[in-house]
Parts: sequence; C-alpha cells; structure tokens
Amino acid sequence: MPIPLQELLKYVVIILLWLLFLRISRAAWVEMRSETKKSKSATTRATVTSPTVTRADSPVSAPNVSMARETVDRSGAGIQSAQGTRELFLIRLDGDVPRDRFPIGREITLGRSEGCSVKLDDSFVSGIHARVFMEGTELLITDLSSTNGTFVNSQRITKSRKLAVGDTIMVGQNQFVVGI
Repeated sequence: MPIPLQELLKYVVIILLWLLFLRISRAAWVEMRSETKKSKSATTRATVTSPTVTRADSPVSAPNVSMARETVDRSGAGIQSAQGTRELFLIRLDGDVPRDRFPIGREITLGRSEGCSVKLDDSFVSGIHARVFMEGTELLITDLSSTNGTFVNSQRITKSRKLAVGDTIMVGQNQFVVGI
C-alpha cells in the first residue's frame, strides 16, 4: 500500500476515535445533568405547565373514592348543567402534591416531558404517557404507547376509553379522579 494512503487512513482512524470519545463524553454529561435535575425536583414531584391550575376547595379524599363514585351521576348528565357545560378536572389523590386540581379543558397530557400539561416526576411514567381529551360531549383517555400502561378503575386500557365523573386514573404511581 502506498505511504500517502497509509497516512490518510491513519488520520481517518484518529478522527473517528475522537468522534467516538466526544459522543461518549456528551452522553455522560447529559446523564449527569438529568440526575442533577431529578435531585433538584425531588421536593416538588408534580408541576403543572398550565397557568390555570387551581387548588381544590373541597377535595375528594383518597379513602372516600368509592363512596364518591356511588353518589355521582354516571350517565354523563353530571357533565352538563343548566348553564351549559361544567369545567372538568383531574384531581390528584396521592403523591407529594395531593388534592391538586388540573383543569381538562379540551385536552391535557400527562407525562415526564416538559411539554406535558401535567408534568410528573415518576420513573414509571413515560415522556408523554397519556392524553385526556374531549371529543364532542364525551371525555376520553388514551394511553400513548407507554411502557407501564395507563389504568382506569384498576383496568389497563389499550385504546381510547370513555371517562365519567368519579373514574380513577392511575399513571405510574400517580392516582387521579375525574371530578367537576
């Protein structure tokens, strides 16, 4: 093999080794940075990016979920009122920030990603885990191909499912109830 070609191959191999080193260094830096963010947010495990989040004045408590579900009109009429539609909320039942109310509006997403309406710092939750949305007058939930699944009333969902007031939703280790 001619000497100039050997020199060229030598430099190509050196450049490829440096690129590999830089790629590994960047991956390690990103991993350390994400661990730092997790430790900083350990005190506030759930945050909401929506500015319209309100605290519950009369929250539904976790032990009384079954009792609350029995007293709610499950026909869907509870969503409609004489004045029109009432605002629906996801009410957090447990975790570090219980009893927070997250307004559903037309749609909210739940997950670990910064772009989610309800950001959950939970290793069992996918980046964009689930979507709760209105379709016409029906409230629906869809699991967005999450690894650990989304559960409604203790049953794993595999496709869009209709929700009613009083239904419980489990995403990772976070439990919510649909409320008015």
